[in-house]
Amino acid sequence: MLPLNTDTLAVKPFCLQNPLHEAKRQALLQRCGGYSTGMCQSFTSEFATAFPELRRVPGFYRCRDGWNGGEHWWLVDLQGAVIDPTADQFPDQGQGTYEAYSPAKHKVPKGTCMCCGGAKYASEGSSGCSEECDQELAREYGCRMQGGPYECDFEDAQTDAELMAMGLKFAKIAALIEMSAPVKKAEPACA
Repeated sequence: MLPLNTDTLAVKPFCLQNPLHEAKRQALLQRCGGYSTGMCQSFTSEFATAFPELRRVPGFYRCRDGWNGGEHWWLVDLQGAVIDPTADQFPDQGQGTYEAYSPAKHKVPKGTCMCCGGAKYASEGSSGCSEECDQELAREYGCRMQGGPYECDFEDAQTDAELMAMGLKFAKIAALIEMSAPVKKAEPACA
């Protein structure tokens, strides 16, 4: 096998087809040191503000060679065409597969459990990833348990509407618990 001669490899510079989009991309690149890696959320947010006809899409990117680019943001135009101002961060420069996020299909961590360090999928109102971790944190910090909702609470949901309804139910319960909790008076400040 012959050694690879990198001097003869021609790499075509990435650019967006629409000149207005490319001008905006270049301005953003200049502001962030010429690199778009890890900037998909901010780039697409600024694009959506500058070009209201574009819609931001959260999801996942996978290169043609199977390399997983992971969580990603891009935009789509009115015809549904993908516009990815940070595609140059991927080895295949955006020629792979874009898959929009679907709560019914994708399980994406929302943080890290304060107790065990595992992935946390529960929505706000909980510091732990499970009821057990919330109980441990409550014991450790001498407070009442936060109480989910946890990923297992949503296992039976089949649609986004069902997930939203469950989330609203838990939010109402959490608000009622918060209102009924005894209020601890602040300790007087040291003199």
